[in-house]
Amino acid sequence: MLALVVELLVTALTGAAMGFEATSFFVDEGNRPRLGQAFLVIDPDAFAGRARRSSIASRRSSRKWREDRAFGCPGARRRTLAEAAASHAASRFPLRCSRKLARLAG
Repeated sequence: MLALVVELLVTALTGAAMGFEATSFFVDEGNRPRLGQAFLVIDPDAFAGRARRSSIASRRSSRKWREDRAFGCPGARRRTLAEAAASHAASRFPLRCSRKLARLAG
């Protein structure tokens, strides 16, 4: 339903063709697509106010927020684990295996 409302709004504002009127982009034949784009810009101050937004921004930049696991950045735990594994990989690799690989490599 939301997609229909957005399409109606964009086609009305830009004079673009409706989705069912446009032909495929993967073939050369067909009509020239009249595409339209619209950007939706939302002012966060209008919803929560400038004071609330600045308090959230200052909380995000604080050291406690970055160290807290519940509010970490996406992928931060994975990067930390990968760095730890890379630093300990050489010490966990058996010496006899590394000698054998060195011998096989020439």
